[in-house]
Amino acid sequence: MKDNLELIKFRKSLIVTIVITYLLIMVGALVRSTGSGMGCPDWPKCFGQYIPPTNISQLPTNYKEIFKVEGKTIADFNAFHTWVEYLNRLLGVVVGFVILAMVYFAFPIRKTHRKVWLSTLFSLFLVLFIGWVGSKVVSSNLAPIKISIHMILALALSFVLVGTYYLTSNITAIEKIKEINAKPFFNYYLALFLTTVVQIFVGTQVRQQVDEISMKLQNTHREHWIENLDFTFEIHKFFAGFILFSFIGIFYYYRKKVTPQLQSLITQNTILVVIEFLLGDILNFFMPAFAQPIHLLMANLMAGSLFYTLIVLNKARADIE
Repeated sequence: MKDNLELIKFRKSLIVTIVITYLLIMVGALVRSTGSGMGCPDWPKCFGQYIPPTNISQLPTNYKEIFKVEGKTIADFNAFHTWVEYLNRLLGVVVGFVILAMVYFAFPIRKTHRKVWLSTLFSLFLVLFIGWVGSKVVSSNLAPIKISIHMILALALSFVLVGTYYLTSNITAIEKIKEINAKPFFNYYLALFLTTVVQIFVGTQVRQQVDEISMKLQNTHREHWIENLDFTFEIHKFFAGFILFSFIGIFYYYRKKVTPQLQSLITQNTILVVIEFLLGDILNFFMPAFAQPIHLLMANLMAGSLFYTLIVLNKARADIE
């Protein structure tokens, strides 16, 4: 009984962590879409202060020389960019604290739920590593490859948290899956999950190009950004269409052949894929700033949902075999 109560406490802290982690991913994307990455040119402080300035009058006259990065003078102070980046950092700190809370709540169940304990410790390691990479992103003056690595690590953290969520769930074997031959279904879903991860990686390459174009055009003339992208964007669009039609096919073929639990997961995955595709189309034709962080958030939510479904399918397949 006591163990169950401790598990419930841990699960609540885990859910809070998952929500805040996805929120952090969206805010991080907002930083990129608004060009606020160097809003705070130093780390961990912001313009040498724990609470960043709101007006240029609060900075020394030679602040651009004082806070230059990699020998390059920083851009003019912009309060909006500074506070967007600062809030991103604050949210990162909050994620660190809620994961510490997870470690605290996981400690009493470390012997009875060893996998949960180990995955929680790994989550703590990942968030510390992500914070360190974030500091390197700033010190490199927003090197595109380091920004992409930072985002991929955030995606990895979300997978670990989703996997931990599964370990705390009462998932039983899905008996009805016997009717559809579980192994091919699992393999098909695994292939689509891996394709989605590759698609997200290709998306980071497109995002790098967009960042470079944005810097060249000083974050103006957004209507011309797409036309300056190379073949990587065409690959990204191809994968988007492939994933969309694949999941629509899964939805229509399998939704009535499995249990309500799996029906719900398949429906959820399909809805997320459709929304993500539509957001991609909006970006393709109009490139509005608001759609960029939502597009990245939905991509991560989609990947997390697919990962959870894959774990459930794997368990069902193992129980059947």
